[in-house]
Amino acid sequence: MGIAAIFSDELISIGGLPLTANIVTMSVFGAIVMYIMSMASLFRLRQTEPALERPYRAPGYPFVPAVALATALVSLAAMVYYNLLVFTLFVGLFAVGWLFYRFTADLRDAAEDDALLDLAQAEARSMAD
Repeated sequence: MGIAAIFSDELISIGGLPLTANIVTMSVFGAIVMYIMSMASLFRLRQTEPALERPYRAPGYPFVPAVALATALVSLAAMVYYNLLVFTLFVGLFAVGWLFYRFTADLRDAAEDDALLDLAQAEARSMAD
């Protein structure tokens, strides 16, 4: 797929940028959104489950994670400002993925158990204990 993107760079242009540049920009949007979700999850979990045992520490909590979250939000805002068309495509593809996930929920529920997944979950539980 990557090779096809490289060779089609001159053929496909979105917002005046080649295809590869737009793919990289969409990847950055995904990374920033996941980073924001991770930081927000940290604050939410500390609020809803304050007594939960933590397998890791968040250095400088709550100040350092708050600065990281604020910086990520500023970065996302700047990315959206300078790449509005690519962000619109990102949101559209995200929505298509979410709709696919929602409409295939019955298929996942009806699927047979996965022995490898069960093994991985059992190992993860044993490591947490």
